Amino acid sequence: MKNCAKALTILAILAMGGCAKESGRNDKELIVKLFDSWIEYYYGEDGKTGLTATPIGDKGVMLLGEETVGDGDTWVPAFRFVKVNYTITDLEGIVEATSDENTARRTGLFINGYYYGPTIWYITEGTYGCYAGVAEALSGMKIGGKRKVAIPGWLMTSERQATKEKYVEKAESSASSHIYEFELLEISADAFQTEIDSLEVYVKKNFAEAYRDSTYYDNDNELRRGFYFESLGFGNPSGKTSYTMPADPANYKMPTDTTIYVNYTGRLLNGNVFDTTEADTAKVYGLYSASKTYAPLPVILYEKYTEITLNGSTTITGFSGALAKLHPYEKARTAFYSLLGYNYTGTGGAIPPFAPLIFDIQVVEAP
Repeated sequence: MKNCAKALTILAILAMGGCAKESGRNDKELIVKLFDSWIEYYYGEDGKTGLTATPIGDKGVMLLGEETVGDGDTWVPAFRFVKVNYTITDLEGIVEATSDENTARRTGLFINGYYYGPTIWYITEGTYGCYAGVAEALSGMKIGGKRKVAIPGWLMTSERQATKEKYVEKAESSASSHIYEFELLEISADAFQTEIDSLEVYVKKNFAEAYRDSTYYDNDNELRRGFYFESLGFGNPSGKTSYTMPADPANYKMPTDTTIYVNYTGRLLNGNVFDTTEADTAKVYGLYSASKTYAPLPVILYEKYTEITLNGSTTITGFSGALAKLHPYEKARTAFYSLLGYNYTGTGGAIPPFAPLIFDIQVVEAP
């Protein structure tokens, strides 16, 4: 009987919401009433789940059931970057986003070529930060810990307010509440330095000793941090060209304002390939598309590396810096942190935020 009464209460509040919108009445408080009723129905006394909900902080986030307490350092706001595994659902349990490939496949959200795995959340306000409710949900959590929390609609905002009342006052009346289930893997005050630490491990294992230090790619600004470049040797001109290979290609500077052609394959530190110009590579990594043309792409060289174009467009800083260092028919590998790549946004689903990138590049046609 209690569950039936609670269900009827929720339905009544939904009906009130509909009437309020029709009459023009401010219905923001209905967000609170609906969320509280949902918590009571599922996690209150004699709730449907048999579990309890515990407040985290005083702004509305609720811990659902028991958490797994970690044994690492405790998160505090000074650690603005956290690495997590996560799944996000609406209050009906429908999965909206996940970092887990199996969950994505099971729920029909899987997209071939997308990145699945640990993700960094930027715990700050603003366009590229996180929701206020996410920051609240992390409160007191330790590395290795797991939580399932309900974040109310008024906290699904990137702005920060001092009180729950202020959040509710500024909330959109249509704001939806969500359930976040996540595991805290790492915390960091400087995600870029964490990337570089990971890159140093990678290059120590994969680059020849002579190329394991960050290298200059911009002589004007002398930017050294987070960029690595290794020459893997030289190929030979094909029989289709009359090009004569320089006697010392490693010291030959290709002329600017001219065009070369390159093949490349881009991957993440975990080995995931996200882009390639070669059909066979695309097939091996499950990226092949019959609608895409796989062929070497034109690169126009300029004096300033930032003006170099790939297939008619400028490209990310680290990649253009690597193109500027190439010699005729050279094979090379470059690795760089996300400040020289796609930064705190990532791109296209295949490259997550704060992701170091690795590219294998080969010049297949030179002037």
